[in-house]
Amino acid sequence: TLLASSAASDVYKRQMYIALKKLGIATSVMVATDCLNIFSTTLFAAADATLLDRRDKVSSNNSIFELASKIIAGKTGVIFGEATWNLHPIKLMHDIKLGASKIACLTDAVIVPTILEYIEIPELFEHESSLYDRVIVEFGVPQTITLNQDLSLQTQLLQKTMEKMRKKIWNDNGVIRNNSVSYTHLTLPTKLEV
Repeated sequence: TLLASSAASDVYKRQMYIALKKLGIATSVMVATDCLNIFSTTLFAAADATLLDRRDKVSSNNSIFELASKIIAGKTGVIFGEATWNLHPIKLMHDIKLGASKIACLTDAVIVPTILEYIEIPELFEHESSLYDRVIVEFGVPQTITLNQDLSLQTQLLQKTMEKMRKKIWNDNGVIRNNSVSYTHLTLPTKLEV
């Protein structure tokens, strides 16, 4: 099984490991090391993450084969298809990369569209960790990717499914995003500078 998930912050990656471990599911999460410090990289390596450097095409390609081999060996793979932790300023999601579709073809695994959505508090806060009080994890209907159809089109269909899932979560939980204006992420300064 391959979970194609939205968002990709370290918090999301760690939460995915914790949630799947509680379910007794052996997992390898694909993690980009080009934005991590040495401590985080070491922790993910110790957890059998599939590491890559997004700036290096060879590393990116090798990570696809490495995660595929772990899936064939029985692990559940997790890939964050947007390859960023930033919300798109206008669209529901950044474009999903082809990695999940390539892995699914290599392994005959189904892709489970997965949305990890932190519901943020709409008031001022002093610490960013206050944002992460509530997370919704939604698993969609498994999708099969085939070699006899265009991978880009199949990936776009996966993205549309994930966008609908995210939009429903936002609607159900009163999340308001209007183009590039976010009504959350309002931070109080810890000290005033004059």
